[in-house]
Amino acid sequence: MYQRYKGKGVAFVGIFVGDTEANARAFVRTHRVSFPNGYDWKLAVAKPLGYRAMPYTVVISRQGEVAHRFHGPVSKADLITAIERLLTG
Repeated sequence: MYQRYKGKGVAFVGIFVGDTEANARAFVRTHRVSFPNGYDWKLAVAKPLGYRAMPYTVVISRQGEVAHRFHGPVSKADLITAIERLLTG
């Protein structure tokens, strides 16, 4: 998804919570994650965005507003729909 939308002004940021920083770094390396990632062990970023459990996906508009929240796994189709609505809206 990152590769598909990065040229359209869409940014992706991964936030690791509930695990060790070492495990988070290993995951990024192992899975060759190409977008920026951070570690939020105090939930300073995740909690204000409505985080309750993993996985959790938030789509934020260009105005900085939460446009969509996905609690649990999100399908590729649902994520594309959410992003496309913001790009065309």
